[in-house]
This record gives sequence, C-alpha cells and structure tokens, in this order.
Amino acid sequence: MSLNTTQWDAIVIGAGPAGSLSAYLLAREGFRTLLTDRAEFPRPKLCGGCLAPAGQQVLRRAGLVSASDLDDAPAINRLDLQSGNQRTRLRVPGYRVVDRRDFDANLVAAAQKAGTVFRGRTSASLEASGQVRIRDDTGNSGGEVVRSRVVVVADGLKGTSLDTDPRFSWSVKENNLVGLGAIARKLPTGCAPDAITMLHGVHGYLGVAPLSEGRADIAAAVSPAWLRQNRAGPPLVSLAGSLGLKLMAADCETTMPGSPHLTRRRSRVEADGTVFLCGDAAGYVEPFTGEGMTWALTAAERLSPRLREALGGNYAHGAWTRDLKAESRRRRILCRSVGSMLRKPRLTRAVIAACESLPPFGNAVSGMLAAFHAERNTTAAGAA
Repeated sequence: MSLNTTQWDAIVIGAGPAGSLSAYLLAREGFRTLLTDRAEFPRPKLCGGCLAPAGQQVLRRAGLVSASDLDDAPAINRLDLQSGNQRTRLRVPGYRVVDRRDFDANLVAAAQKAGTVFRGRTSASLEASGQVRIRDDTGNSGGEVVRSRVVVVADGLKGTSLDTDPRFSWSVKENNLVGLGAIARKLPTGCAPDAITMLHGVHGYLGVAPLSEGRADIAAAVSPAWLRQNRAGPPLVSLAGSLGLKLMAADCETTMPGSPHLTRRRSRVEADGTVFLCGDAAGYVEPFTGEGMTWALTAAERLSPRLREALGGNYAHGAWTRDLKAESRRRRILCRSVGSMLRKPRLTRAVIAACESLPPFGNAVSGMLAAFHAERNTTAAGAA
C-alpha cells in the first residue's frame, strides 16, 4: 500500500513510549494515524528501565497496564547509592523495571490494535512544506511524500526527522554527559535483586536495575572526555570496573548503542499549529532521578488534548509550548541540582554519608524523591 494514498489525520515519527502512546490515544479517538520508526521492532533501547509511579498511572488511565505487561515487571522500592567508600540506602516509591525491547514493542502492538498503521524500518523527515517524506530501508532514494493534518515528532535524542528544519535546532553543552548501556545475563555481584544500585564516580555514574529471569538493565552516564580516553575495551565494562562493579563483556547479552550528549534543549517545540514535538525529541534533562520514561508518557498524555484541538481547528498557538515549559520547569530544578552535586564527588560523598549517619536527613531525602515522583493532580486534568 502506498502511504500517500491515505489521507492521514496524524503522522507520529518515532515509536518509543511518547510516540506509541500518542499514536494509541489518537487512534482510539478514531483518527487515522500513521506511526513510523527507523528500527525494526522489537529492538533494544538504551535506558535505565525504571518506570516511576506517575508513569505507571499514565498507563493505567490509558488502559495499557495489561498490554504493556507492567504488572509482571519487577517492583523496586529501594535505591542503594554508593560513591567511593560511602554508601547508603534510600526508600523510593514503587518503581517497575521494564525491558525496553519488550515494553516498547508491546506499546506499538497496542497502538496497532487501536487502529494505528505502523511502519518499522522506515525513516521520516519533515519537509519545509510541513509534509513528511517517508523512506523505507530498501535503499529507494526518493521515498514518498505523505500528507497529514498534524505531525508528532517523537524520535528521541538521536532522531533525524528535523535535521533539515532550522526552526528546531538543538542547544547542547559539549561537556554534558553521554549515555552507555547493556542488558546483562545476570545481576552483577553486590547488586540486590530488590533494589536499584547506583554507583557514582569522578567521571560519571552507573545504575543497575533487576529485570525478570535474573537479568539486569545497566545504564550509565559518563563524561565525553573519559570516553575518548578509554577506547581500548568496552567502555561500559571499563566504567563499571572503575566504580568497583565486576562486569565482563561476556556477561552482556545485549550492548546498546551509546547516546549523544544527554541534557539539551530545542529552540522550539511546535510550529504552525500542526507540528508538535514530544518526549525526548522536545528536550531532555540528565535523569539521575529515573524519570525518563515517565516524562515521555506524561508528555504524550498531555499532548493528546492539544492534538484533538488542532484536529478540531480550535488549537491556540503556543499552548503546547506553555504546557511543556510548566512541566519541565519542575523537573529541571531537581535534576539540575542533583546533576550539579554529582559533578562534585566530595559533596556527593558528604551527602551520602549524612544520609547514612543521620536517619532524619536520609528520611528527608527519601521524602523529597517520593514527592518528586508522585502523581500530580494536574496530570489527569491535562488529559481530560
């Protein structure tokens, strides 16, 4: 079927959590929706795999808990934090740890069941006219131009759909950390099966989260300078060793492609009342606090009523920009504060030591994390 023979209401570029949920919510409302992604699904994805309570609630409101196998994912309520010889344990609200290979594929399947047409192994780029050029991976050079009433760009940090549109440029600081990750066949020695283990060092940090069947999700953020100086072997293995974690290359069943600089901003997140950016493609903050997937799902839920307004011809220009600014302001304050602390090893160790030796202080930090991850009343209202 030629995709340009169909009059699409919406094209969603990128089938991660933000894109798939956006497509699902559109299709459920009866809108003709096309979802594309460069990858073939299922596919591995660099991510810590931790879904906070607010993200879980988004899936529950959408009726996708069973479809995503969320209730079968390991439940976590504790963070084991180590920097140098300082260690502490903090309570965290009930996370679920998901394998992004299965989790994302399940969301794509749910979107298809709702009526979305999905095209994997297909790249998409936004033309100056606002139309979308679709190319499959067969090598056909020209592709085809596909028209739709709205376009949702949710192709993540490494997405290329906006590369030729100067309106959506990135602002990135070159000293920001970059990402590494792998799925390990077994939980590394010293990591508890009921906790997230975070190891912090001078060059970055690494997190280990238990997956089903005894496996583990390993994700790290490291300085580009350190990465350039450690090219001899697998960088994730080298980083783990420098942090005191025994990890061999043979232990990893899947090694993820690295990510570019993590913290970044877009010059804009919408255009013409027809193009809307969502999820990581709209901007990203280094998520030591484990909010990545939750931000993506929450953004897709918040975008849904704006898309309905745009498709109904009553969208107020700039509304999505204001929505994202209001949401990102809250998370940037904590994430940047934590990120600033992590770049100062002595301060980090002092905070960890205080959490361990002064229980009231540790309880206060745990309470702050719980409040940050808690569901807010405005989330549900934004999706109404």
